[in-house]
Amino acid sequence: MWAWLLGILLRDGSFHAIEALVHSAARAAVRVSRRFGDDALGYFSERVRPARTRGALAAVVKRAKRGKAFAGRLIGLALDGTGAGRSRTARCRYCWPRRDATGDVCGHHHRLVGLSVVGTGLTLPLDVEPQGPEEGEVTAAHRLLQRAVGHLGRRFADYVVADGEYAGAPFLHAAGDVGLRVVVRLKANLPTLWEAARARFLGEPPTSVVEIDRERVELWDAADFDPWEALWWPTVRVLRYRQWKPDGTYIEA
Repeated sequence: MWAWLLGILLRDGSFHAIEALVHSAARAAVRVSRRFGDDALGYFSERVRPARTRGALAAVVKRAKRGKAFAGRLIGLALDGTGAGRSRTARCRYCWPRRDATGDVCGHHHRLVGLSVVGTGLTLPLDVEPQGPEEGEVTAAHRLLQRAVGHLGRRFADYVVADGEYAGAPFLHAAGDVGLRVVVRLKANLPTLWEAARARFLGEPPTSVVEIDRERVELWDAADFDPWEALWWPTVRVLRYRQWKPDGTYIEA
């Protein structure tokens, strides 16, 4: 297992590269006592129990919190989709087809949802959840969030942050049910709220102006927007920002 972890840390994605490391003169330094090949590594990685690793990672971040390693008052969890692996043909039930510009299948890969601890001065990856066949990212994220809160406890984190894809009422309600506030990117997938926020903020001066990392940030903030259909919340808060770069350009959202 130590050699396998070394391969990940050194970003050697190939078992052949890890095997070459173990066969080198550095083997004594990494304390791997015997030689092994691809079959042994494949056997291990296919049968390793993820629940043990997940529990260990949760214990690490809880220990970091108890040890005052986190900066700031609030602790966040960040959800985002990612991918891993690549093969010419489907090798398991989690393989998703990859398509080229013409729509033809050019290979397969795995889709995952990752969860990290953020907003504390440290970004600590915590867990991943694979997307099942034809399953949406938010569905996998829901399972991931439920499991993470079960490992960490309801009082570990204060909020969860995610992209606009997670702005649907079912996910927002699910996050609230486990005691988390939700910060999601507002995009045109919520057209009524999007247009209401644009109409409100475009004609007003910033609510406040702050400096972050020597960059000027203008903020518009209002907490009295109407919720959209199916959302149980009485109101919705929208924060708009415009971040000015030293060269005079800016980004906003």
